[in-house]
Amino acid sequence: MDLVWIKLILTPLAITAIALAGRRWGPAVGGWVAGLPLTSGPVSLYLALEQGKTFAATAAVNSLASGAAVGGFCLAYAAATSHGGWIASTVCGLSAFLCATALLGILPLSLLPTFVVVIILLAGIRFLLPAPDRRFNDMAAPWWDLPSRVVVATGIVFLLTEGAQILGPRWSGLLAPFPLFVNVTVAFAHRNHGIQAGILVLRGTVTALFAFAVFFLVVGGLLPRFGIGWTYAIAAALAVAVNGFSLRGIHGNIEVD
Repeated sequence: MDLVWIKLILTPLAITAIALAGRRWGPAVGGWVAGLPLTSGPVSLYLALEQGKTFAATAAVNSLASGAAVGGFCLAYAAATSHGGWIASTVCGLSAFLCATALLGILPLSLLPTFVVVIILLAGIRFLLPAPDRRFNDMAAPWWDLPSRVVVATGIVFLLTEGAQILGPRWSGLLAPFPLFVNVTVAFAHRNHGIQAGILVLRGTVTALFAFAVFFLVVGGLLPRFGIGWTYAIAAALAVAVNGFSLRGIHGNIEVD
């Protein structure tokens, strides 16, 4: 099957399945889902298939680094909620992400030091995020929520993979984790269910970013030495293991009215 058709079929199916799972268990799990490499993971695989293993491995190191920028988005959004609504918080969050990404674009990055720094930063961000009141009304997503996620995710995958030769491995990797799903999820929760629900989304997202970091650590480390199939299978398996551990902690503390 042509790779274009694989992108058109597998990306929407994956996004639909994961989005429905997040919707079923509330905003904390919704944030956890949004923080997973839903677009950056498929983008990385397609880059390996289309541009080669060396290109994709370099992009993976940059995607790993960009996980810290997503964490910066979460922290900035949370800080802004005490001073404004979801629009102002979105502006602050995206500004933090873009500034962090611009800084990462000029820094020398290597795999293991980047992983260590990202994990430390994410742990600090998780600690700094406020602990919300965990009682909230269950969320009812609008009809356009899931179709828009599918369209946007597929569009991002096409944009980054088809423009990879122009962007190069660094910017293809740095831009792949752009927090679009996170932003949509937290803004919806914040606007319709208040600050507490929004903070739950952000805490879930940062928790998921640890598995995100493990995924790209494995891809960046193994891809130059192993086949594409084995590399992504191992990366996915380890990410799922970390995800399962973190999800137990999230789900075990959620109370829904």
